[in-house]
Amino acid sequence: PRGEIISALENDFKEISSLTMSVSGLTTLDIVIREREPESIVCPNLPDLENSDDFSGCQFVDKQGFAFKAVNNDDPASKSYDRFYLPLVEKTFGQEPTDPKLISRLSLLASEVRGLGIPVAGVFEKENGELELYGRHRAGSRLNVYFSAVEDVSEEVANLSAFWKTMTARSPSPTKKPIYEYINLRVSPNIFYNIASD
Repeated sequence: PRGEIISALENDFKEISSLTMSVSGLTTLDIVIREREPESIVCPNLPDLENSDDFSGCQFVDKQGFAFKAVNNDDPASKSYDRFYLPLVEKTFGQEPTDPKLISRLSLLASEVRGLGIPVAGVFEKENGELELYGRHRAGSRLNVYFSAVEDVSEEVANLSAFWKTMTARSPSPTKKPIYEYINLRVSPNIFYNIASD
């Protein structure tokens, strides 16, 4: 029955990463539960750019890509994790783990872009493997950064870093930085961008 109890608990509580049971003496049952730790938020749908606070269908995933808990729109903790839009996993989401290498790759991308001073709202993987990163300017307007469908986007991130620093240095004042609508890195080292009109 011990195996059946463990199996039932793991099936009913997806937050459980591991569970061990042991008997101590004749009357004591010791249960040790280790909970899954959120690594990021995965949404198996297209991003709703007009309503970034909508987490419909999104779940927390751990480092192994296992989806274990629905994200509540009112949960302040949801703002602390990177959000990845992966509509290609919609049919298997919650039943099979999302590729942990993909989660790691997207997490690294978000971290590196955030390191440039660009707040990251989410990353969307398109059907062809291209990535769209959604950032936010301090003024609240949206910034889209487009990456190609290569496995390693470090060269494109380096080009974005050089571009961002150069354009920031050219700004007439620290409070008057350019507001970009998009930055396209898909044909790096060439960079295409559009600055929003005032």
